[in-house]
Amino acid sequence: MRLVRVAVLCVIACSLSISPALAQNGSITGRVVDTQGAAVASAEVSASSAAQGTRTTRSNPQGTFTFSGLSSGDYVILVRAPGFADSTAQATVGSSVVSVITTLEVAGIVADVTVVGALTGTAATGKTNVPFKDQPLTVQVVPQYVIQEQAANDVATVLQNVPGVYAFTNYGVYEGYTFRGFLDLFPSQANQLIDGVLQQGNRINTQLANVDRIEVLKGPSSALYGGGAIGATVNIIRKKPSPQPVYDFSAAAGRWGLGRTTFGAGGRLSDRVNYRLDIGAERKDGYRHNETNRVQVSPSLVWRLGDANQFNVYYTYNRDHFYGDAGIPLLPDGSFPDVPRDLNLRTPFDFAHVTDNNLQFAFARQLNNSWGFRNTFSYRPVNDDYLLAEYIAMDSDRDVYREYLQFTHRRRPVTNLAEVTGTLGSGVQHKLVAGWEAQRFANRTDTAPGGGVIDAAGIDLFNPVETQQVPSVTIARERYTTQTTNALYAQDNLT
Repeated sequence: MRLVRVAVLCVIACSLSISPALAQNGSITGRVVDTQGAAVASAEVSASSAAQGTRTTRSNPQGTFTFSGLSSGDYVILVRAPGFADSTAQATVGSSVVSVITTLEVAGIVADVTVVGALTGTAATGKTNVPFKDQPLTVQVVPQYVIQEQAANDVATVLQNVPGVYAFTNYGVYEGYTFRGFLDLFPSQANQLIDGVLQQGNRINTQLANVDRIEVLKGPSSALYGGGAIGATVNIIRKKPSPQPVYDFSAAAGRWGLGRTTFGAGGRLSDRVNYRLDIGAERKDGYRHNETNRVQVSPSLVWRLGDANQFNVYYTYNRDHFYGDAGIPLLPDGSFPDVPRDLNLRTPFDFAHVTDNNLQFAFARQLNNSWGFRNTFSYRPVNDDYLLAEYIAMDSDRDVYREYLQFTHRRRPVTNLAEVTGTLGSGVQHKLVAGWEAQRFANRTDTAPGGGVIDAAGIDLFNPVETQQVPSVTIARERYTTQTTNALYAQDNLT
């Protein structure tokens, strides 16, 4: 009997030692697909339970994923992928394998937008996938549906939705901002980014046909994104290719000769290549007869190279013609003259012509489930030709003095942005970003004698009969400047 009791005890001890091992042998397998049934590769998949915490992996090129060595219990499966809305599912792990199929819907427009993994190729404000509400930054987002509802077609108009911001245009051509009292008449107190890449030079009042949302980081933290920003950083996020077929078209007409049309299309070119094409055109006479003619074309491609690599190409072409507005001068006694409010005293030869080519190549590699690398190269040749009678003043009670300002800019900024992103820890979690940003900003400016200041023919304020002839512009000076910037940075968000 003693031998029997010893055998029973041994069996019980073995059972107790085996039970924890069996409890850790559960597994979850699954597949991530879109609404057309196609596999979604490199989606971030996490499995969470109260007992075991959170484990994260990524779907392979066939969209499948596996969690093994799980303890028994209930799990929440969270799936995230760029261009899609987050999806959750419930799974109960026991002794058998649990299978889950997750179908992702195309993402809607939300205010709390974040970057998911390295394979987005470009960075939103904040640079990690930490939600804005959890970051020690003041970031506000104007989403696409607000832009559409307000029929806005320039950044200055959109920024009026952000508290603490006053946005305006100079002579109908260039954008200016005031953030929390810091005046940004010219690009010195605020940065403008496009998909996380710093844009140098004058900010042209261009169209928004290709813009998904605009993010504004206010306050001194904006200096993290460039040496000149003490008021804010404005990050313009363009629409991106997605696997879902998307088509949109709009047309608008309004007072003062306004006519506008946009067209957008996107979807799959193959299992690994997605595209997006946006076209916008606008013409208007304007309330003050400061005509504008604007055209924008913005194609982009996303090409998956295997399960861990992605190559993105974004190109935006803007051609903008503006015909200026210097306002109405006050009388010598400081009063407003008795003239129509829409009186425009520019000459018939005023113009501001801008051709802007913005080309970005972005490569991203997901090194493993926690670490990734992305590199964005940007080249943006801009030609800015300007001849406006922008200075006007009263010579007498009715004679208006006018003065041209003339210049041509040939700007050729080259920028490279390389970043490593990663996640460490389970109790205290670290969201890490380390990067190197380099830019060479070359510029040539041609001006007429006198720094580009040219006298124009005067005009009678109350009987504005034009006498200005075609102005003769002789280039007297070519100025070449080159600015080279290198910056290293690191960021750690702890949870």
